[in-house]
Amino acid sequence: MDLTTLITFGGLLFGLIIGDAAFLGDSLYVSISIPSHMESAGFSKATAEQTFVAEISRYTDLQAVIPTPSVATSSAPALPVALAKPLQLEGVVYAVQAAVRDYGVVSVTASLVEDGKGPGLKMFVTIANPPDLPVAVALEQPDGNPKALIEKAARQTMVTIGPYRVALTDFEDGVSGDPTGFDRSKETIAAGLAQAWDPRPEGASETALLLNLLGMLAMRDGNLAQADEEFAQSKKIPGAYRLAYALISANQAFLAIAQKRPVEAARLYNQAVAVAGSVHNPDIISRVKVLAGLVAWSEGNAATAEQDFRAAIEVIDDDEMPHLYLSQLLADSGDAAAAEIERKAGVEARRFDPKYPAVASTIFLLDPVHGGCRPMF
Repeated sequence: MDLTTLITFGGLLFGLIIGDAAFLGDSLYVSISIPSHMESAGFSKATAEQTFVAEISRYTDLQAVIPTPSVATSSAPALPVALAKPLQLEGVVYAVQAAVRDYGVVSVTASLVEDGKGPGLKMFVTIANPPDLPVAVALEQPDGNPKALIEKAARQTMVTIGPYRVALTDFEDGVSGDPTGFDRSKETIAAGLAQAWDPRPEGASETALLLNLLGMLAMRDGNLAQADEEFAQSKKIPGAYRLAYALISANQAFLAIAQKRPVEAARLYNQAVAVAGSVHNPDIISRVKVLAGLVAWSEGNAATAEQDFRAAIEVIDDDEMPHLYLSQLLADSGDAAAAEIERKAGVEARRFDPKYPAVASTIFLLDPVHGGCRPMF
C-alpha cells in the first residue's frame, strides 16, 4: 500500500470516527478499575461498570423534559470510542461529542479498593462535567458489598450531573409505596439547588423542575399554600425549556382548582396549552383534556367537563383519572348505573396508567366543586 493510499485511508477512517462521534456520541462515559483478586474471583471490570450503568438507568428511565444522557463504558465502548482508541483519538472524539451533545460529555473515572482494615471497600470517583470543575468523591462500604458501593457511586454521579432525575426517581419511589422516598427526594432537591447556577437551558430547567418538585412534595404534605409559592418561584427561573414552564403552569392550574380559584385556573391552563398544545404525544393530549374538564367543572360548566373527560378517554384509554371524574359527574347528575360503569373502567385502567410524578393531575385527585385534593397513592 503506497503513501497516498495510506493517507486517503487514514482520512476516511478519521472522518468515520469523528463523523460517528456526532451521531453516536455518549454523554456519559464510565471507567472503573477494580482489584485484581476481585477479577480472579469473578467480579470483573465489565461487571462493575454494567452495575454502575444499571443504577444510572434507574434515574434516566423516567420521562422528563430534560434530555436523557446515553452511557458507554470502557469495557463496552460505543463505536466512535472503540475505533478511536487504537489511534489515540479519544480526546478528539470527546471534543466533537461535547460540541454536539446537549450536555457535552461527562467522564466518570473510579477505583474500587480495599480499605486494608477488614472486609470494607472504598471507592474514589472523579466526575468531569465541563464546563463545571471536576468533582472528586470518596465513598465507603464497611460490609464490603461491591454492588452496593457501585450503586452509591452511580447515585452520587447523577446527583452531581442531573439532580432532578434522582429527585424525581426518589419521589416516584415514595408514590410507589416507599415512604422514605419522599425524604430522599427532599434531600436530593436541596443538594441540586445548592449547586452553582448553570445558565444553559438544561441547567435552568433542572433548577425550575427541582422547585416544581418541591411544590409537589408540599401538595403531598397537604400544604397547598407552600406548593403555590414553590410553583410560582419555579416560574421565575430564567432560560428553562418552554415545556418545563408549561408543565409548571399545568400544576399551578390544578392547584388553583383545589384552592377554589377557577378564574386563575383557566388563565394558567391557557398558559400551559399555549406550549403543550403543539405536543402530539397521546398521553399528554389526554391529560391536557382532563385538565380542561377540571377547569370547566370548577367554573360550573359540568356539560363541557363531561365532554372533555369523554374526549380524553377517546384519545387513549390507559388513564384512570378521566373515568373517575366522569363517574363523579354522572353520579352527581343521578345516573348511578353509568357512574358505576365508569368507576369500574377507572379501576381497570389503573394497572396500565403511566403516572408522571412531576405532574399533579396524574397522582392527585381533586374536588372541582368544593376544593381540596388528595393523593392517589
